[in-house]
Amino acid sequence: MKLDDIEGAEKLFEEWESVNTSSYDLRVPNLMVTGYCKKGLLLKAEAFIDALIQSGKEPNSSTWGRLTNGYIRLSQMDKAVDTLKKAILEDHYSGWKPRKLALSSFYYQLLHGYKPSKALLLRKTPPL
Repeated sequence: MKLDDIEGAEKLFEEWESVNTSSYDLRVPNLMVTGYCKKGLLLKAEAFIDALIQSGKEPNSSTWGRLTNGYIRLSQMDKAVDTLKKAILEDHYSGWKPRKLALSSFYYQLLHGYKPSKALLLRKTPPL
């Protein structure tokens, strides 16, 4: 699946989802989230995750981390903080850790005028 071809990936995902009813591997939906985020289609990524949740599938830390990276790429730091916190608090995907790029981006934003109120919320999360 090429991440450049969003429409083709969406069709493949729909086909995959229709035949995978007994077990659900979040790696495939996570690829979709990555594709949307790399293209700057964060509203589509958000809607995609919302649809997963509505269908009873729980995003894991990796899902939230991918969305966090998308927000960081577009300097939407408030949303990035919210999703990073979800990723850190999510316990379904053991072993996940935030990318160093995500953390360094927060520090950079803090040094360059980002409002610290939300960033301080991260301090209340459990240590990694």
